[in-house]
Amino acid sequence: MNNISINKDNFQIFIDLFLKVPAKGEMVTQAFTYPSIAVEINEVLDVGEWEVIVTVDQKNGEPLLLRKSFTFSN
Repeated sequence: MNNISINKDNFQIFIDLFLKVPAKGEMVTQAFTYPSIAVEINEVLDVGEWEVIVTVDQKNGEPLLLRKSFTFSN
């Protein structure tokens, strides 16, 4: 993980990740052993419609941009 930032004014959470590249002799399936990532954010979020924006940097390819919206209520 490279960085996490929160823009409370726009209800956005930004997460920057780096995709692991298989090492020499390593099977490709071994490089993607963990298909999901959990991130704990120690911030008080305002009630509303939030969007998580994830940028995944790849060593030998174009970055991937993933977006997911959710409603936060307490």
